[in-house]
Amino acid sequence: MRRWILPLTAVMVWGTCAVVLTVSGYERLQPGTDRLSLALAVPRQLLKPARDAFMAATAHLPSAGGELIAGLTTGDVSRVSETLVSQMKTASLTHLTAVSGANCHVVVVVVFFALARIGCARGFRIAGSLVALGLFVAFVSPQASVARAVVMAGAVLVGLAVGRLASGIPTLGLSVIILLMCEPRWALDYGFGLSVMATLGLLTLVQPLTELTCSWRLGGWFVGQQVPAGFRVLVAVPLSAAIACQPLLILLQPSLPTYGVFANILCEPVAAFATMSGLVVAAVAPVLPSLASILAWGAWLPAEWIGRVAVFVSHLPLANIGWFDGLLGAGVALVLSALLAIALLKPRFLSPRVRRLLFRIVVGVLIFAATASAGSAVWRQGRIPENWSIAACDVGQGDAFVIRSRDADGNPHFALIDTGRSTALIGDCLQRLGVRSFDFVVLTHWDNDHVGGVRAVMSMTTHLYVIRPADAAEGLLLASLSSRVQTVEFAHAGMHGSLGLSSWQVLWPDQRTPSMQAGNAGSIAMMWNVDGIRMASLADLGEQAQDTLVAHTIDLPSVDVLKIAHHGSADTSLAVTRRLHPAVALIGVGAHNGYGHPTRSVLSSLESLGTEIERTDLNGLIVVARESDRIVVYRDR
Repeated sequence: MRRWILPLTAVMVWGTCAVVLTVSGYERLQPGTDRLSLALAVPRQLLKPARDAFMAATAHLPSAGGELIAGLTTGDVSRVSETLVSQMKTASLTHLTAVSGANCHVVVVVVFFALARIGCARGFRIAGSLVALGLFVAFVSPQASVARAVVMAGAVLVGLAVGRLASGIPTLGLSVIILLMCEPRWALDYGFGLSVMATLGLLTLVQPLTELTCSWRLGGWFVGQQVPAGFRVLVAVPLSAAIACQPLLILLQPSLPTYGVFANILCEPVAAFATMSGLVVAAVAPVLPSLASILAWGAWLPAEWIGRVAVFVSHLPLANIGWFDGLLGAGVALVLSALLAIALLKPRFLSPRVRRLLFRIVVGVLIFAATASAGSAVWRQGRIPENWSIAACDVGQGDAFVIRSRDADGNPHFALIDTGRSTALIGDCLQRLGVRSFDFVVLTHWDNDHVGGVRAVMSMTTHLYVIRPADAAEGLLLASLSSRVQTVEFAHAGMHGSLGLSSWQVLWPDQRTPSMQAGNAGSIAMMWNVDGIRMASLADLGEQAQDTLVAHTIDLPSVDVLKIAHHGSADTSLAVTRRLHPAVALIGVGAHNGYGHPTRSVLSSLESLGTEIERTDLNGLIVVARESDRIVVYRDR
């Protein structure tokens, strides 16, 4: 019983901190810089040349490995693209995007046994491991999970120094108590919570899971033999962490990674090598930068392997199993994880028959969830009609609209208006729609919620329509895009063209209004005639710009579909909305966006016109098609 005193105390401390922070207001109590960063400020400054030299030595590394190696070695994730982050999350490999607590354990183990190998005394091994651990923490970006690992590793090493072997679960409880006393705000930090739960899962479930797999047979590979011990542990480690962490992960992403354990089996053995070889590069880089650039390829290989596995797994069918979101989903996952853990731990009060029943309940729920998720995916894909003309992608708080037309031979042609802020979300939408290339892409203006995902489509087009940049940052982005496509044109009122058999015209910006050429006021508004559907797209124009547009456009007809300006903000011209009198209004907007979009005034105006209102936050992907003499709207939800 004494073994559980520290863990139970840790749970009480954690819960108390969480309640106090929640009641008091987490944002107000959260400091700008935590105590760990302040404590490591001096050694971090001393090691800055090594970090900078490492970043320079690895700057030339390509592909996913080049993006991941800095995070695996220093914790710097600035090179990791949103697309790769999404793929790592889908593959349940997010913990390998940056330095985590596991890296601290690797450093301690490698240094301790290296010193033992050369014959150092125990005291010297312990001291050397503590010094190496301190330098490593100062070198990387300090995080809650790293702090947890440091305290636990320090406790174990101190226990060795005094001749007492520290027990895992009490040591974990002690680390939680110490860290929450120093940084109470970590009680609400997902990284800290996941680190603690993963460690708890490893300490309690690895052994029973290893024993459970002891009698497995893998077809004809191990006929008459038990599964090798190394493979059993390789399976048990990620499975233990997944069982313990899944309730928390549901709060971040309401889905279960179908191939998460498989991906971790492929990646975990090489992750430690990536970190250690990266540290070797960091040690050499300040002295011999040329040699470090060569050695960097050795660190790149395992990082590239991890990235390739993430990309491969994320593109497998049914990569995620849909799950309930919010507290309900977390609660159901918690119950299932608890039942599975109880069955694995074999408490005395549980008979083998009851244990088998618990296993069957968990497996049955997971099979039901997988079947329902597959059915939902098939149903959602089937909701997209073959003759769709306009699609509003669900990219969160942002705009991304796909226009489709056909030529005289029946071949499809596509155009894209904006990309949203996420490369992953726009990529998923285009994959669902079956779009592989665009005749042209329109970037209505340079706000991130309209162009943030542009890198996902640069290889899919050769022609861009944009507005002139208003500052240096926009200019740099334009220069970057110009180097990757053949043609970039500045759109202005009067421009027109075709997409297959359909036609389009630019309504705004108008060169007669020099004060409205940039930002929201200068964003590109267009009129489309697609397969008999007249659509107006007003980008992020404000009320003044919309009224001026109408004043400059003599013949502005009513439309079938209106892309509402600026996500339905209050700065919308209700007079223009009434003038266009749309049958269908499309609003690209994110759930709980914090801006109050779309506003009640805009919605009321549309309702008074009898307009059908379609919002991506409520309906997901929305597609519009013409069937016979009527316009039909299909939606995900």
